[in-house]
Amino acid sequence: MTPLTPDDWFERGHGIQGGRLGPRGLWHPAPTHEPWLLWCPPPAAADVAIDELMFSRHKRPYINHIFVVPRLATHLWRKKLFKTSDIVFEIPPGARPYWPSEEHEPLLVGLTLRFSLCFPWQLRQSAAILVLGRELQGVWQEAGGDEGAILRKLSVLPETLEAL
Repeated sequence: MTPLTPDDWFERGHGIQGGRLGPRGLWHPAPTHEPWLLWCPPPAAADVAIDELMFSRHKRPYINHIFVVPRLATHLWRKKLFKTSDIVFEIPPGARPYWPSEEHEPLLVGLTLRFSLCFPWQLRQSAAILVLGRELQGVWQEAGGDEGAILRKLSVLPETLEAL
């Protein structure tokens, strides 16, 4: 999974990969078949990126989004992230090798799961999401915690609930 660049926010971020002109001269976009999109904007541009993520979520409800950004200038976009994402958690600096303590600011991660095909359409306030979110937040406090199993549960949760 490659992170979206600012140029990708407006096309690939919306689930579109090019397109073609139809017989009547109208543009027909070609959808991407990526199940997950990774957004890693700089903190100063996170407001624009979260707006595009909100558009993308309603245009292509079958795509999952991961929004990763350092917790800087959050007064511009933090409320939008909490409204859009199903689960938001922080990775403290020094908790993992990929985010060393020299970074000084926690890393904010928002997971936006695709819409479900049945009621409830969003899983944001469901009991399963809240339990997994609490478990995930606790993993970052431990030195040797493994977040992989919890993230896998989160990624298959919409399909599991639709199969019931």
